[in-house]
Amino acid sequence: MNINNKEINNWWAVHFVPPFTLDILSGYVFDKQNQLAFQFSDMYDDEILLHTVIDKINNKSETKLGHNLSYDNEAGIIFDGDNEFIIIRGFGHISNDDGEEVAIKVQDNFAKYIIDKLS
Repeated sequence: MNINNKEINNWWAVHFVPPFTLDILSGYVFDKQNQLAFQFSDMYDDEILLHTVIDKINNKSETKLGHNLSYDNEAGIIFDGDNEFIIIRGFGHISNDDGEEVAIKVQDNFAKYIIDKLS
């Protein structure tokens, strides 16, 4: 498959349709179609922080978080400093629809979107 990187930058929004909702008990975040989009690491249980993250990626908050975020594309994890913060999900769902190459790029671009919204 020939993939145009410019076209794929926003494909995450096709597979993970905003707005996002948080299941506070599990730390799972679902999209509008009830598809699992990502989950928070178990060490992050501050409800205010988790709801603020959801509000920011849903464009409902301008609150600055002040976290040092980075992304490990091999693991599909957004780190806060040295700590796992957000695990990007949906690889199986996306790869079943569009193939592994697209799934990797969609997850990477979704993680970039989240980091951009939170930074």
